[in-house]
Amino acid sequence: MPSTKAQTVNLTFVPIHKIDWQKTLIALVFYALCTNLGLAPVVAQDIRAVTHISTDFPALDSIIFSIQHEFIEETDVTWEEKLSNGDTLGAIENLNAVSLLYCSRINFQQSYDGYWKALLLADGIRDEASKAKSYNGLAILYSLYERRDEALKYYLKALNINKKLVADGTLAPTLLLNNYRPLAIHYRYDLNVTTARAYLDSCRMVLGPNKLDSTLLEAEYAYLLIQEEKYTEAEQTLLQVEKVVKKDLPSYLVVLYTLMGDLYMGDGRYEESEKSYQNALRNANDYKRHLNYVPDVYEKLSELYLKMDKPTRAYESLIRANAINTSLYSSRSPNNKYLLEIKDDFRIEKEKQEKLASEQRLALLEREDRIWLLKFTILAVTLVFLIATGFLLFRYIQSRHKAEKAMLEQKQKLENQKAQEILSLKNKELTGSAVRLIEKDELLSELKAGLKELSKKPDTREINKLVKTINLNATDNWKEFESRFIDVNEGFYERLKERFPSLNQYDLKICALLKLNFTGKEMARLLGISAESAHTSRYRLRKKFGLEREVSLVDFIDSI
Repeated sequence: MPSTKAQTVNLTFVPIHKIDWQKTLIALVFYALCTNLGLAPVVAQDIRAVTHISTDFPALDSIIFSIQHEFIEETDVTWEEKLSNGDTLGAIENLNAVSLLYCSRINFQQSYDGYWKALLLADGIRDEASKAKSYNGLAILYSLYERRDEALKYYLKALNINKKLVADGTLAPTLLLNNYRPLAIHYRYDLNVTTARAYLDSCRMVLGPNKLDSTLLEAEYAYLLIQEEKYTEAEQTLLQVEKVVKKDLPSYLVVLYTLMGDLYMGDGRYEESEKSYQNALRNANDYKRHLNYVPDVYEKLSELYLKMDKPTRAYESLIRANAINTSLYSSRSPNNKYLLEIKDDFRIEKEKQEKLASEQRLALLEREDRIWLLKFTILAVTLVFLIATGFLLFRYIQSRHKAEKAMLEQKQKLENQKAQEILSLKNKELTGSAVRLIEKDELLSELKAGLKELSKKPDTREINKLVKTINLNATDNWKEFESRFIDVNEGFYERLKERFPSLNQYDLKICALLKLNFTGKEMARLLGISAESAHTSRYRLRKKFGLEREVSLVDFIDSI
């Protein structure tokens, strides 16, 4: 927050030496009449001319007839500069702070304007915390102008905003003290002790560790005790408060001594009451704060002097109170109330214009929102359609792929089954062919044996030639068998040679016959060897294959 510099309030005092009762009464009647007509500043000059009242007040020793409201000069960056630099929040804080100072220095018009400017800016950026501060300040101003209902409305607005911020976790609960305490003071002025105490109790619930806050709260409790005529208890509290505020907040002595003056007057201790009121006036003049208490103190002094049977002093205090209310304070004169009503009309009209502009902006935003929503809907529908189409296409491709795969598997299965059937058929044909070869070879063997017998008598050369022809025929038969075997068991010999390169042609014949599950006897007949030679051949193959005894040779060859 920027630092502020306030020029000294210029006060004009007129020393008075004696009273002229007749002129004073005439002046007072004329003064009251002109006050209602809004001509009090002029009348004040007349009162000064026709009255001469002596006084020995230690502070403010003359009647205040005129005041030049102080001008608060900002030595740092002004709120306008902050606003032009884009620092709206800083501008709002500046306006609220300066308005509070104007209010304290009884420049209510400047304070009022400042708070409304801050409120409109805060509403523009939706800064609820700043709005609450402005509402509180406006409530104080309306209260000073005796517009109690308006004041209460703004106090409650500020309280409700801050309660919501506390509930949202964006505001510390201790800051609700700035809402509860003004409401307690408001109801205290209305003499509603019960409600005032309830708000003070609420203050205690949110009270933080700050000792000064606690002290000021105790002062308010003491004031309620005064209204309940519990003077002894109230005095003890206020004396404790006095010790703290003298050290930490001396400007508050204006309020404190006013409370003590009320306490002593209510308790019948008039001299102490007079001294307290005078102390309040002295501190108001010294610190230039809480100046709105000054006319009230003079009114109370007037009442006190009547009780003390000092009519001169009573009238003098009354004249002071009326003069200050009209010429300095100006908050209760009909003229200024009228001016405030005009400013309120201006504010209301300005609010209407702001509201209309806001509604137009809102309508534009809503139209843009509808367009955006329509675009989003179209985009969403298109996206959903594309996703659904993609999903259906994927399912279609997937189902088609599954169907094709199933068809291929079925086709492969049928082909395998057909191949197995063909293989089985060819194996049967091969087996039949082998059997026929065996039978043929047996027949040839018998013929060969017979021919050998006959060879002893006929032409030997012819017989040998016949035998040779029979042997060649056997070889051709084997080649025919081997050709059919290779057709049925394609790649069998290649796999054998690849795994066992040391196998010879005879070993391959034995393996082929074992593949067809020939017995040793059948192998011997086909190969034209003895059964023992066939078993020997099987044994040698086992060794070349490196098979253990428990491994079946036929199963091993069949697996190749």
